[in-house]
Amino acid sequence: VNSKTDSGRTPLHFAVYHNTPQAAAQLIMLGADPHAKNDRDLSPYESIVEWNREDMRPAFEEAMRLKKIAFLPPTSPVGALHAPHAELH
Repeated sequence: VNSKTDSGRTPLHFAVYHNTPQAAAQLIMLGADPHAKNDRDLSPYESIVEWNREDMRPAFEEAMRLKKIAFLPPTSPVGALHAPHAELH
């Protein structure tokens, strides 16, 4: 579930890109890393903002909570500018 393309995208990046919250949540529950960086230094979690997929956030964050995955502060410039939920633990 954490394999990467040549550009560093994981299946979770693609789930965010294609705006499929249930697929993203299922991938997280199966062990996908929401903080895995692609070649643009964006994680799937940060990509929610980059690709304007805010409707994905509830299912994505709920899966992270259930799996006890930390909400890391964004490291990319895009994520740092749009991190209203990054402080949730």
